[in-house]
Amino acid sequence: MQKFDFIFKSFLFLSLTCLPILSGRAANDNSFIAEFDKVRSEQVKTSADFYERGLSKLNLLDYKGAEEDFNKAIELNPNFGKAYLARGKSLKAQGENKLANEDFAYALTLNPDSANFYLKQGQQKELSGDFIAAIKDYSKAINIDDNLPILFLQRANAKIKIGEYRNALTDLDEALIRQSDLAQAYKLRAYAKYKLHQYHDSMNDHEEAKNLFQKEGNFPEYTSTIHSINLLRQIMQPKR
Repeated sequence: MQKFDFIFKSFLFLSLTCLPILSGRAANDNSFIAEFDKVRSEQVKTSADFYERGLSKLNLLDYKGAEEDFNKAIELNPNFGKAYLARGKSLKAQGENKLANEDFAYALTLNPDSANFYLKQGQQKELSGDFIAAIKDYSKAINIDDNLPILFLQRANAKIKIGEYRNALTDLDEALIRQSDLAQAYKLRAYAKYKLHQYHDSMNDHEEAKNLFQKEGNFPEYTSTIHSINLLRQIMQPKR
């Protein structure tokens, strides 16, 4: 059973992060940077311009270059909360955890009533393994705006990582009330139910997640969910 649990978890477990996501944007990011540099001497750049170029470099994994652009954005606008948050990400990627956390904290002081800032800070804490602190930040975000399904999804993810499966189910139900076709919520709920030995209910959520991933064209998750379904079927087979 432990062997199944390890394999099953490797396919099923969800780890949501706030790190830059590489995608088809790479070509657009390169084009944006080239155009930015081309006209740099022709007009004065604003803090927003440097911020946008920094985001492009962040997506291209040029963390040092991104940090330099965010520095310029902050120099031009010392109250630019998003720039501090983005610079924190670039610093985090370079292993500068202390400086990154200072940026994240300062960003919050500039916009303490933003659910998004608490979401981002919670994600960073989750990445560092501080799940209890992450849950507290997600809860603060929910108190500000309880209409965002991602907040309940993230809090459920953190709760699952510390074994609070029943509490996680409540959050996942809330996420699905707000967005009924949230495939990751079904997949994560399937895992929580599996850990609670609710195998038939887990199978139902797996099937729903599989269908939604297929509809989205998310084939890595679709394939992963099929593997999880096959493993769960083996677990549910009557013992001989």
